[in-house]
Amino acid sequence: MTRYFRQWWEFFIEEDALFDDYRLFCDMGSTKLEKVNGRLAVMAKCFADYQKIEVSEGLKDMVAEAEEKIARCT
Repeated sequence: MTRYFRQWWEFFIEEDALFDDYRLFCDMGSTKLEKVNGRLAVMAKCFADYQKIEVSEGLKDMVAEAEEKIARCT
């Protein structure tokens, strides 16, 4: 199990374009809940894409909110 998580993590930080979105939530004040939720949302989206599954219902709103913030920043 740990091996599979590591494979995904390496893909995320080395190959996935979503890592740039993740980094948008890593600047000053990165311990604020909004920033933490943004990073979690990007990771959830990447993980779901990597596994070819849907983002879980509990995270869909968070992912949508993060996508809106990313769109405003780009």
